[in-house]
Amino acid sequence: MLTLHQINHFRHCGYLVLPTRLAEPTVEALRMMILEDVDNAVEPVVRNQSGEVVRLSRLLDRNDLFLETASSPEVVGP
Repeated sequence: MLTLHQINHFRHCGYLVLPTRLAEPTVEALRMMILEDVDNAVEPVVRNQSGEVVRLSRLLDRNDLFLETASSPEVVGP
């Protein structure tokens, strides 16, 4: 269960700080997918006033690895 602090942090920053680290190969695979989608402006995205991509939307629908990671024991905990 998330604490109020964790919820507020997520709403403000857009990410959670996990008590454990994800495996480096997983992090690198996610990073590469994210960078590719940003570089190619794969919709849906949020853009700033200059038109640059600043956020990817519907992340869990982009690739199975995102959903697998989000539902992994390292993320959801015991």
